[in-house]
Amino acid sequence: MEYVNVGKIYTTHGLNGEVKVKSNFNYKDKIYVNGFNFYIGKDKELYKLRNYRKQNEYDLLTFETLDNIDKVIKYRGSFLYILRSNIKVDTYLNSDLIGLNVFYKNKNIGKVSGIFDAGHGNFIIDISGVFIPKNENFIEKVDLKNKKMIVKNMEGLL
Repeated sequence: MEYVNVGKIYTTHGLNGEVKVKSNFNYKDKIYVNGFNFYIGKDKELYKLRNYRKQNEYDLLTFETLDNIDKVIKYRGSFLYILRSNIKVDTYLNSDLIGLNVFYKNKNIGKVSGIFDAGHGNFIIDISGVFIPKNENFIEKVDLKNKKMIVKNMEGLL
């Protein structure tokens, strides 16, 4: 099973089992629906979403069977995951890019080793120690089937 990290539980909120999640996941509208399966923590314990609401920069989530603060407090600082197979999108997720071979002018320049949140909806791609913004000015093509990414405008970055 391939898990996708969709956020981090920062703290609890109130006494009824609600948690504050910080997430930069692009497809919240597809996963923050009642009954959607989430996996919490390093052991990836399965819980179904019961309720979602937004508060400032946080997503407030309540899960079935986690109905009081005593049951959720142990998850503070834990990561929140979903199964990749449970979400269907027309494009790719950031996690889909990890491990792709990257080519510039038909030369392999490395692999995508990480993607980092730069804030305000911007992401930085780490290509074997070379960092580029994740946008159409640098990414020419992503081919998940052949596990490769073609980049452009890399003059001065390599």
